[in-house]
Amino acid sequence: MLFLQLSLLRDNLSFQKPEWIESIKIYYPDSECMELDNYSELYLFQQVLKWILNKKEPLILHIHSFDKNSETGNLFRFLQDVFSKHKPVLITLQGEHEGLKKYIQAFAVVEEVKTGKDALGLLNL
Repeated sequence: MLFLQLSLLRDNLSFQKPEWIESIKIYYPDSECMELDNYSELYLFQQVLKWILNKKEPLILHIHSFDKNSETGNLFRFLQDVFSKHKPVLITLQGEHEGLKKYIQAFAVVEEVKTGKDALGLLNL
């Protein structure tokens, strides 16, 4: 399986430890995991999209909004490409960000979760 975490941070200096990805590696040691945040460079978004498109495995997307007012950066364009070319089998949203939530709901179903552990529970581990 492919696991991708998108984080929405307050600023580019507020890196948060991706607990969801660390948990995934415990339960799915052979899985492939990637992380991006709203301050990632366009080149990194392009490389992750290329990674997703070159894989046949199902994609699980977890979005963690650490700040409901954070800028989205390149996330909308990236998500549009992902949804049109390799739609995730599960999308979870942790935290609040109304703009991003509305955008995702235009393309797919999003499961709102309170914690990363709740998101893991949706994977039927």
